[in-house]
Amino acid sequence: MTNNITLKTAIRTALMGSVLVAGSQTAFAGEKNLPRKPQQVLFGDLHVHTNYSLDSYLFNNANDPNDAYLFAKGEKALPIGNCGDDAAPDDCGETLRISAPLDFAAVTDHAETMAEYLLCTVSPSKQGEPDCDDVTNPNREGWEKSYCSDDCKGVRDLDTSLFTEVQTELQEDEPQRREDICPSESEICHTASETIWKRFQKIANLHNKSPNFTAFIGYEHSPYFTGGGKFHRNIIFRGTLVPENVLSAYDVYTAHELLEQLDHTCTGKCEALVIPHNPNLSNGMFFATMEPKTPDGKEHSYSLEDYERRSRLEPLIEIHQVKGNSECRLGLGTTDEFCQFEEKTHPCDGFVHQEPGFNCLEDSYVRNGLKKGLKLAEENTELNGLNPFKYGFIGSTDTHNATPGLTAEFQPVGGSPSDATPEARLEGGSLNNPGGLAGVWVEKNTRGAIFDALKRKEAFGTSGSRIKVRFFAGWDYPSNLHKYPSESMLQTAYEKGVPMGGDINDDLVLNQPEEPRFLVWAAKDPLSANLQRLQIIKGWTDTDGTHEKVYDVACSDGLVPDSSTYRCPDNGVQVDLKTCNYSEFKGASELKATWTDPEFDSSHRAFYYARILENPTCRWSTYDANTLGIEPLKEVSPTVQERAWSSPIWYTPSTTAIKADKIGTAIQEDKKAVINKLLNLLKAKKPLLQALIEQLAAKRYPAQKLSTRQIGKLLQGKTVTYLNRRDGSTSEVLFTQKGKRELILDPDYMVSTPYEIRDDQLYERSGRDKEHGTSIYQVRGDSQFHYITCDSRDNGYCNWEIILKSKKR
Repeated sequence: MTNNITLKTAIRTALMGSVLVAGSQTAFAGEKNLPRKPQQVLFGDLHVHTNYSLDSYLFNNANDPNDAYLFAKGEKALPIGNCGDDAAPDDCGETLRISAPLDFAAVTDHAETMAEYLLCTVSPSKQGEPDCDDVTNPNREGWEKSYCSDDCKGVRDLDTSLFTEVQTELQEDEPQRREDICPSESEICHTASETIWKRFQKIANLHNKSPNFTAFIGYEHSPYFTGGGKFHRNIIFRGTLVPENVLSAYDVYTAHELLEQLDHTCTGKCEALVIPHNPNLSNGMFFATMEPKTPDGKEHSYSLEDYERRSRLEPLIEIHQVKGNSECRLGLGTTDEFCQFEEKTHPCDGFVHQEPGFNCLEDSYVRNGLKKGLKLAEENTELNGLNPFKYGFIGSTDTHNATPGLTAEFQPVGGSPSDATPEARLEGGSLNNPGGLAGVWVEKNTRGAIFDALKRKEAFGTSGSRIKVRFFAGWDYPSNLHKYPSESMLQTAYEKGVPMGGDINDDLVLNQPEEPRFLVWAAKDPLSANLQRLQIIKGWTDTDGTHEKVYDVACSDGLVPDSSTYRCPDNGVQVDLKTCNYSEFKGASELKATWTDPEFDSSHRAFYYARILENPTCRWSTYDANTLGIEPLKEVSPTVQERAWSSPIWYTPSTTAIKADKIGTAIQEDKKAVINKLLNLLKAKKPLLQALIEQLAAKRYPAQKLSTRQIGKLLQGKTVTYLNRRDGSTSEVLFTQKGKRELILDPDYMVSTPYEIRDDQLYERSGRDKEHGTSIYQVRGDSQFHYITCDSRDNGYCNWEIILKSKKR
């Protein structure tokens, strides 16, 4: 990447810091805190249950966390269902191997039943099974007492009613563990939970083999609310430093309690991501502004602190998994014909509840949540502009078979051991699907690189196939960027814009389009069907509320979107339901486009994300029907269009965007008149701004980023004035030769902090803040140089000028 920035970019910075659009900000290209062009796409599954989860164990899953990681790596085939020697023929499923190994995975068993699994299934006696029939044994206590309890006997006998009872008891006002296993006066379950948690860590660390495979440490927090709403969340840790124990719904019940306790228990170098799933089953509460009633019967409205913590710890949401798709739903704020995808219930007619349609509520779906987040950020003054629902996307399976990544429709599928045979799947789980996958763009396959990509939302979800997706936005993109060679296309995309998960703000620049451009690229899964279309979904808010629109931006087979409907014509793919063969020569192996929003309004908050659709193929239920020699099920579609969803990119107008509209219009109409107007407005007190405008007219002297040596020569041993170009305030700073930065508050009082110059940046540390870097640019005016700075703490925005003093100290 070059150290030069264009004069055009410098002018943008000056204009956005001036009195004309005060308060607006813009970043220099290259100053974003992002890795440079991550070239590697990885696929994984971050939602996996093994027999350490009581629901998985009770439904006869014999596979443990070690098996799950071996399966993910393609090193072991696993049995689905009870396939032991004593199994009934109707119970036994198949032994399966993943079609292609995953790059990463996390076993996330339920925190609520880890202890019960250990106490009920592992004998506490070193000499073998204890004599549980000896009810008169007066010495029975602790683990042995729990193991010999009636509840634990029921667990070992696979009494599935126990799991239903546990779920029901979790909905009580003050949920308690079952007294038979976990006596209230005993710490045995707490100790057992710690023990099994350490075992999880050991197994994950054993299988973490970078750069070939990454295994994350994690678990699931799984409360159950009255009315059946799900608010389950997976907690994924960055490395080996984790809290001493898991947080179950018996410890913390609601989302705000969970996130608050994570902040207290995961400190220092411990880092955690919280990933909620199944908002489609939240009974309309996931994107509500108030939590469901807590166990004590009180209602809790989310506060700014709650939303801030949620925004920081919960950057992603699981948009697709075995229990259904959570993107959007017909009849709930959308007419998008591709919304009713792998839903567990029927379409909604407005807000009319249909059977079993308790999910017919807008706040159960991600796209509605994204729209609601825009509105809250705009209208809720207590949030200070914070968007509380700024989620990136991943997919995962939620398998309860310990089979991460088993998502191919043609393989026997099912989220539970009870779905082990075609008959069982078609009878009981026809509305389920194989689940999805998470995709990330990274520099290398390590815990840190993947975790960071997830955190910055450079991630995407798929419905199970391994479609590759890239999505970018920027103001300076050429209109044919997608036609550039791959390497230069990516270099331009990163240097002049942001990838999925990023933000674009107002950027008023002379000779520049008024709207941003978007680059979307996708490549097919080699083991799946060709791609049919690329779409960009837009959501925005205005005085009339929130809105959405779907644009097809690239079509396969040489087709083009209709100019009025923005939809691609049908490409004519046919699927033979008897053989499941499809038109292999229709569709595209790769699709890409550079797109401009035809209805962009700089005064409206908005989000954009890409959706990629494959050609239709047979659904798993049709494969099963063919295996049994019966007709495909009537209640579900016989075919499916696998798809992928990029994380969104958000557009946020500055507080003065509307005021700047007139200037933007004038720029387009008469550039010369605008320059003259700006020159008249810029007084002698703004020499930098005037110099920059004059440079525009001369079309020369680009700004130059200073090197390490140049920064040292500029600052070391000198006192300089820092000018805040947002409010005009100044302060004097002395940079000593011995690495001390002394802020001079008055002649008798200085605040001293360390500084270091390296890697072409000035690095400083203030109080408990982490080290932060500042880049310095030299801009030539008529008679002197000016030095403007870009502070990484301010997202790279350049709001300061360094004014040199002649006197040295």
